[in-house]
Amino acid sequence: MSVKTILDLPKDVALLIFEAIVHDPGRLGGELRALSLVSHAMRRSVAPVLYRYRCLGSNRERTASRAVNNTDLDAFSRCSDLLRHAARHVRVKIYDRQREVDDYSQLFEFIASLQFLKELKYADESSRPAQAFLMVQQLLLALDRGCPELYRLKISFERLRVPSVEKNERASDLEIEKALQATASGIKNLTKLGLQWALDDSLFADQSAAQLACLITTSSETLRELDLKIDDWYGVEPDLQLLKNIRGLEVLCISSPLRGGEIYGEIADVAPGLRRLEVKLDSRRRPIAALPFASDPHYHVFGKFLKLQQLRISFDLEKSARDSLKKDHDLPWYIRCLKRRRIATQSLARICPHLEECYWIMYPADSEGNSMTHRFRIVTPPGSESGEGLGGSSADQRADRLVQTYKDEYMMPFFRNDWGNEEFPPDMIVHPDILHRWLDPKEAGEVAKPALGIRYW
Repeated sequence: MSVKTILDLPKDVALLIFEAIVHDPGRLGGELRALSLVSHAMRRSVAPVLYRYRCLGSNRERTASRAVNNTDLDAFSRCSDLLRHAARHVRVKIYDRQREVDDYSQLFEFIASLQFLKELKYADESSRPAQAFLMVQQLLLALDRGCPELYRLKISFERLRVPSVEKNERASDLEIEKALQATASGIKNLTKLGLQWALDDSLFADQSAAQLACLITTSSETLRELDLKIDDWYGVEPDLQLLKNIRGLEVLCISSPLRGGEIYGEIADVAPGLRRLEVKLDSRRRPIAALPFASDPHYHVFGKFLKLQQLRISFDLEKSARDSLKKDHDLPWYIRCLKRRRIATQSLARICPHLEECYWIMYPADSEGNSMTHRFRIVTPPGSESGEGLGGSSADQRADRLVQTYKDEYMMPFFRNDWGNEEFPPDMIVHPDILHRWLDPKEAGEVAKPALGIRYW
């Protein structure tokens, strides 16, 4: 029997499974009871559907929905064979602040035994940095012994800091000593790596930096996507020169409060072959660009990215225009900021021959410090293509490329009276992912499929 979804099961079995999921989400007991009513052959065929996505973790002080508690270990032991053959995507969340590193060895060994695991997301919110660092070491060693099909790994520390006023959150001397003696390890053959390095590593900064570098370089021959987020005040920042060894890197996303506009030039020198680049800087360090943007020193840096298709950047264009934020929800000001970035996008389209989408992060957009994103799509009119790529081989041919503006919510007709005398740019389009926000889809205008077929980001 071929089973692709739960709906392919007999109605009575599907009903039991749905009830178990609704009343006891994320736990295995109800699902096991439902499976116990069917034959062994049926269980084997259903397992890949039920256990393809699984969330594991420790007790949490608040609600632990979709997290498997320690009381479920019996259920794990009873269905371990099913999980080992069926699990493809696993999330691990650590909340318990009182358990020791060795208490999780069984969990890590179990994860390493998942023969067909392809994606692992690991998050630690235990508020014990030294312990969290050691647990990642143990997890990496376990993964290195198993999980031959693992291709995507994401590790995130949720702002772990020391010291803490509570005794059970304070790092012990033994944990710190072990962290200082830790040896960096990594995993080979990863194609996607995500790291949220919000670890307060002031006591073992060298070891943390070495571990971060090892994670990035161990899969240098296969890595295609790297997503790196650094905490506001904690954590180390990797040397971008490490990216030189990752010759196949196509996607790079960096979020850092420690860097300024110089980061664009450093990335262009070490990874000029990127297809997608996303850089998010702290609002206090974002570079102030000259107007017109083509006269800004940072502008020519982007000409080094000969394969760049998608770009997400942050520049302050308002100070040069002497048009800073004066009040909240100032829609005419939003429109002026939008038009400045549209002109800048036209300049980028001339030096980035393959650029198809350009997103500008603007902050602050209000007195509370919230951000706003201006989104543009670049297309080549029919008949303008030539032999060398998307925009042709000459500057004249690239200048023919059309910049279209993705509509935002404040552009709905409902806000027409708040626009003032400002006019929107021509060639406005709507992203299909936000079409539902318009009460009348006919008022939205042209709906354009994203250039790269990705979601509204």
